[in-house]
Amino acid sequence: MKPIGIFAAGLLVAATGTGTAVVPAWAADVTAPSRIAQVEVYPDGATVAREATAAVPAGESVIVLENLPLSLDPDSVRVEAEATAGLEIVSVDMRRMVPKPHDEPGEIGARIEALQRERQAVEDAIATANEQIRFVRNIVSEAPKQMFDLKGERPAPDWSDMLGKFGTSLSSLRETVRASTVRLQEIKDEIARLRDKQNESFPEAKPTYQARISVVADKPADAALTLRYAAAGAVWRPVYDARLSLSGERPSLDLVRRAVVTQATGEDWSDAELTLSTARPGGRAEAPELSPLIVRIAPQPRPVPMAQSRKTMRMFDDNEMAEAAPMEAPAGGAMVRAMPARERAAALETRGFDLVYRIPGRTSIVGDGTPKTLKIGSDTISPELIVRSVPVLDPTAYLTVRFDNESAGPILPGEVQLFRDGVFVGKGGIGFIAPNEEVSFGFGADPAVVVERITLEKSEGERGMLSTDKIDQRRYRITVTNRHDRTMRMEIDDRLPQSENEKIEVERASDTTEPTTTDVDGRRGVVRWAFDLDAGKAREILIGYTVRWPEEERIMWNGGPVR
Repeated sequence: MKPIGIFAAGLLVAATGTGTAVVPAWAADVTAPSRIAQVEVYPDGATVAREATAAVPAGESVIVLENLPLSLDPDSVRVEAEATAGLEIVSVDMRRMVPKPHDEPGEIGARIEALQRERQAVEDAIATANEQIRFVRNIVSEAPKQMFDLKGERPAPDWSDMLGKFGTSLSSLRETVRASTVRLQEIKDEIARLRDKQNESFPEAKPTYQARISVVADKPADAALTLRYAAAGAVWRPVYDARLSLSGERPSLDLVRRAVVTQATGEDWSDAELTLSTARPGGRAEAPELSPLIVRIAPQPRPVPMAQSRKTMRMFDDNEMAEAAPMEAPAGGAMVRAMPARERAAALETRGFDLVYRIPGRTSIVGDGTPKTLKIGSDTISPELIVRSVPVLDPTAYLTVRFDNESAGPILPGEVQLFRDGVFVGKGGIGFIAPNEEVSFGFGADPAVVVERITLEKSEGERGMLSTDKIDQRRYRITVTNRHDRTMRMEIDDRLPQSENEKIEVERASDTTEPTTTDVDGRRGVVRWAFDLDAGKAREILIGYTVRWPEEERIMWNGGPVR
């Protein structure tokens, strides 16, 4: 085919100034069935590519693509085409179509109409039979009064025979009512079944877009078109499975990367080539502009009567509260050994600043918001094991892994499902980790490491000869015991008081175990002891301090009670 290129609907608007191309009134409509061939999903949207083929006549014609979702952005529509002869794309017109309620379609509708007529006839028959029953009952109820003459000497002629006939008639009428009632229920059930079948075959029509592509062909030709558009209502986010194994000589970590794709665009993506991108085409394209920040002297308030003053004060307080309120942000033959199934993974590519994951094969995702989880990659890592504890807050020891991101791309922020030796231990989170950056996250409590922190000394008093100072002395002993069958790396955190006033002096106890790191991660006074502890061994750590301040002053610890 001869390639035609790309046509942007917006270009026509700029060229004509009206947004409507001049297409002859006699241009023929050619309805072309289309299918979704490719989808690229972003964290906040998607780009959809539909493919269609059409046989166009010579001269002007309009290729029509029906049932496009309302979630698409009409300004984003682009058309590419190839044809077996010269073909020119004149314009693309996106029309919003509001369907009319459909009539009863085909054989199902005809059957429903026939059953409704029969239902009315049966209901009439039941009503008639009930009226006849009431009539006969009235006659029978009057019969005893007429069976004898006025003297009561002999039966009136013909009444006995008539009563027998009335009894037979009542039995026949009751049977008619019973049979008709059964038939009426059968009709109702059949109508309901046909209605359900009708709704499945002809779902409730919803508004859609119709693409009308005006073209001019040199001669009759077969054209292949690709319609691309941006659609809202689609997202994807990364999630991870972190599976830690401690059974071998060295620990092993399998980090499985997955993508959860959700789309509520109003159309199903069936057997489409799926790509996941980290690009954000709907985000800000450039930095915002700042307005000047002006500081002025406030004008003196004018005196007002007392009654108005209170009202004004209430309004002022309400406004202040309104300004200060935080904004809210918009899973019997011979035995055959089972083999574990493999998961298909995506191919990772880079596109400028963005990552692109190409899902192999074709994928189907329904358009009702049901999430679909896909594997996009995995890494097997030999991490460093670390047991961390902060006994001043919690004596529990927590198992942590640490490793460098040696994969081809970054690790994206997402939730992590944590498994230790095949057992689910909880959920965690991971932030953005660039290639070659360090990664660490916890795997829950480690019962094989016991940490204890006991108080050796806690005293308060006064000291001094010429002047009296108040003092607060504290000493603690931390004991760490490794009950693993291997050497483990330990990291124990604690803290020393920090003074923000020259009148307050803090002195570390002389027998304090020298910490490996001080001011950990820039946190003043936080100290860390890092060491390897052999299997079955224990280690003690001492920490202590003295705080001294003038007697006439009072101090607070971290904004707590005054002492």
